Amino acid sequence: MAKRRMFCPDVTYDDRFLDMSFEAQLLYFHVAMQADDDGFFPSPVRVARTIGIKSPRDTIRELEDAGFIISFESGIIAITHWNMNNRIRGDRHTKTNFRKEFRQLILVDNVYRRRADDSQPDDNQMETSCQPESSECETQSSIGQYRSDKDSAEQFRSGRKNEKRRLSPISNSDCKKIFKRMLELQGREFPNAEYVKPIKTVRSLIVNYGLSKAQIEKVAVWQADKDLECTPSKLFDSAANFMRLYNQLEYDEKPDDSAESEVENE
Repeated sequence: MAKRRMFCPDVTYDDRFLDMSFEAQLLYFHVAMQADDDGFFPSPVRVARTIGIKSPRDTIRELEDAGFIISFESGIIAITHWNMNNRIRGDRHTKTNFRKEFRQLILVDNVYRRRADDSQPDDNQMETSCQPESSECETQSSIGQYRSDKDSAEQFRSGRKNEKRRLSPISNSDCKKIFKRMLELQGREFPNAEYVKPIKTVRSLIVNYGLSKAQIEKVAVWQADKDLECTPSKLFDSAANFMRLYNQLEYDEKPDDSAESEVENE
């Protein structure tokens, strides 16, 4: 028997439920918590007395009149909306011991109803009509969910790859060519084994900062002409370091407004 029980808000927040007395609502939750895996409970009167209800039978009758339980001559009750409240996996479900009462009900839209005729179906027929959650259905559902999750994961990975290609329109070989061109402009050499970080920097400058090949070459030539103490390894150590030089170059090339104004005045 499963140890956890659930309650559907469509049932417990229904006006009919909330219009019942506090005792009836309280008793409903207690018997539903202790019912078996098919929603049957044998001793509601005892539970009602245990929780302090003064008129147990009147409270049980109130629950039945409101349509939330079905009572039998044996004193056993069934939770009417049990299958709306609970979904128990077929491999964890334990059949009720109250087979006689179980065969008197039929499941309609996940709600227990008394059979209109006096016919008593066998257990297999009753389980087919009253137990929608079979182990086979659970297995098929689990397989379907697994396949759905697997397909979603593959689509996500594929989308990430496509997004990466879209945001990185330049290959590693192109980045390496650009960096080697920087070395030629500066008259420097660089070990092949240390190309990894500069290639990443070149890619970041193009993809993240939007620089063009010409702008990168411009910074390299300017840096060589200035004879700055900045080796290629330092220059391309990070995109942020490179952008600082780029911004300095842009500032140096910006015309001096004060000088232009003096020329105009003369």
